[in-house]
Amino acid sequence: MTATAAVYTATVKEGDVTGTMTSAADADLIGTEAAAGVGATGTRVSGTSKNCVKTIGYKGGKRYCNISVKSTTTAATPVAATAYLDPASKPAT
Repeated sequence: MTATAAVYTATVKEGDVTGTMTSAADADLIGTEAAAGVGATGTRVSGTSKNCVKTIGYKGGKRYCNISVKSTTTAATPVAATAYLDPASKPAT
C-alpha cells in the first residue's frame, strides 16, 4: 500500500449460523480490531504501515468466525487472511 490517506479496517464477526454473523465482542478477541488494521499516515513505513503483517485472534464460543478487511481506497492493494484452528484454545462449553 502506498496511498498515505488509505485506511484498512479489520472486523471480526461470529455466529452460530453463517447468515446471521454479528461483530465479535472485544472480550472474545485476542488483540484488537484497531491494531489489526492500518491507519492513514503521512509516510508509509515498511513493516509498520506497508508490507506488514497484522494479527488478531478469536477465542469466543461461536461455531463460525470470519474477518473482513475494508479499505477507503480503490487501489488494488493485495490483502490476505490466514486462519488456524486451535482446539486447545477454545473455551470449554
